[in-house]
Amino acid sequence: SDKVLFGATVTISNEDGGTTTYQIVGEDELDPPNGKISWKSPLAKVLLGKKTEDAILFQKPAGAEEIVIEKIEYK
Repeated sequence: SDKVLFGATVTISNEDGGTTTYQIVGEDELDPPNGKISWKSPLAKVLLGKKTEDAILFQKPAGAEEIVIEKIEYK
């Protein structure tokens, strides 16, 4: 799929140019230190349904940050 769905591994970049990779998983597979985030998490909720190169304004406790989807994979 060209969209972020449950099970996707998503690489995002932030305003500072850094990249991070997350896999969207079920609550029983949750493992944030290893990049596995729940589909119910705030980050996953803003990523779901988006496509590569979409820019998203993500509201963090410290303020809003723009993130861009760099790559979507299904492993």
